[in-house]
Amino acid sequence: MTDQMVKENNKTAGLEPPKKIIIGGATSNKIFGRFDMICPTAIMRLAIVCEEGSLTHGEYNWANTNDPQGFKRERISHAMSHLELYRLGDNSEAHLAKAIWGLMAAIHFDGNCQCHKQHLGKSQGREQNDM
Repeated sequence: MTDQMVKENNKTAGLEPPKKIIIGGATSNKIFGRFDMICPTAIMRLAIVCEEGSLTHGEYNWANTNDPQGFKRERISHAMSHLELYRLGDNSEAHLAKAIWGLMAAIHFDGNCQCHKQHLGKSQGREQNDM
């Protein structure tokens, strides 16, 4: 994702940070978010789900949908299914990580995110098995 794409996405989301922050007398540009508060274990589990999905469905297959809104609805429903299975005690899959992936994909297509365009046509064309 280019810097311009990030700026456009942040503007669409209503995120307008201060231009400068001061840290110990030095100034810096403010970044969005608190990445230091994201659980590294959750990121690792999400990365594993991404790897498994790329092996099963092809890399960036999900970004090639021709129905982003329908795909987003399906991903939210699928994430909810994973959450319910987890809540019911099913430990046959990484339900929480797969729910995070589904919500990430839904967020990706929410609004004007353009970062998926760089991956269009890159799918390896694997089978359309369910993630």
